[in-house]
Amino acid sequence: MQIAPRGVFAAFIIAPAFAAGVCVLGMMIHFVMTDPQGAALPVGALLPMAGRIWLGALIFAYPAGLVFTALWLCFAALRLSGPGAILAGAATGFGAVAVYVDRLNEGGILQGLAGGQDLGALTLAQLAGALVLPLIGAGAGSLGGLVFSMFARR
Repeated sequence: MQIAPRGVFAAFIIAPAFAAGVCVLGMMIHFVMTDPQGAALPVGALLPMAGRIWLGALIFAYPAGLVFTALWLCFAALRLSGPGAILAGAATGFGAVAVYVDRLNEGGILQGLAGGQDLGALTLAQLAGALVLPLIGAGAGSLGGLVFSMFARR
């Protein structure tokens, strides 16, 4: 695969913003589906909130984009830049959302994911539910990796 330096630069600008937008969309859907107060909000109230969250998510997206680029280059050196973009995107998306949740809960990522409960007291189904936000980040990061890969080839 031919990698164009201009394409990588453009991809670095566009892909993290795209992945952050997809992640915020997933988080907003999760919020509306799981929180009774969120379900009662009209779309007109959700859009400005989503915009503010997206701008905040960019703070985490671009540092994750640097980590992604390093991982992607390692995969590209192994001639795995296509699948590597998906894997690197998933890893960095998961990590970025985990750091985001950690910051929101002032250093208590495990407590924040579990809604303030001790992780040892959760059932397996509750534990899977606690990992939904980082998994949304992993999915968004994978899509961002695909976008990055498409632009890097141009």
